[in-house]
Amino acid sequence: VQAGEYVVRNPKRADRRPGSFRINLRTGKWGDFIPGGPAGGDPVSLAAWLHDISQAEAARELARCLGIPVEGD
Repeated sequence: VQAGEYVVRNPKRADRRPGSFRINLRTGKWGDFIPGGPAGGDPVSLAAWLHDISQAEAARELARCLGIPVEGD
């Protein structure tokens, strides 16, 4: 953690060291801060990007992980 941000290697490309991929622990904004890199503003968009699924499906999966009932389950 650096200055309130979780700083790691990009989980979807072969970074050699942490630095460009960050998640702001206060706001939830995240991104790969290379020119044109992916970015988002909340945990749902992060989960969707990480798992290559829609934001709706990411929201359902996060709810299940947190033990929140999901309609249709």
